Amino acid sequence: MSAEVITTRWCTPDELHLVNVRYAEVRFQPSAEGDRQLVAFAFGHLAGLGRLVSYSPAVELGGIWVDPAHRGQGLARAVVSRLVAAAGLGPVYCLPFAKLEPFYASFGFRQVSSGEAPSALQVKLQFCAATYADPTLLMRLVERVQAR
Repeated sequence: MSAEVITTRWCTPDELHLVNVRYAEVRFQPSAEGDRQLVAFAFGHLAGLGRLVSYSPAVELGGIWVDPAHRGQGLARAVVSRLVAAAGLGPVYCLPFAKLEPFYASFGFRQVSSGEAPSALQVKLQFCAATYADPTLLMRLVERVQAR
């Protein structure tokens, strides 16, 4: 998919409900008003989501969802790239499914022990383990790289 047909922008407060409907469909925790929610469009249609959740001074990069019809076309990479750029200089964590470890490693994330994360993220990691069949990892951004 060419870059010209993928657009990303920050979600408006009026759109938060629509984002959370999509998240409920995939059993993700809902976004709150204080989260920075990114929406991605392909050919003008909502095709991807991602968010930054503050655990001051740390941030969680998460809620990455791509419509199955648009997978493999660079949309997740566009979303994660924009979120990493907007995450600030504090600690940045993510909780991806283990099968996605190479994808997140390409941005500079590395697996870390749960004791390194804020307690709220440790609780979320337990939620993920209890909710999803796929194992979930705790990763931290250790170097900012230009993802391929």
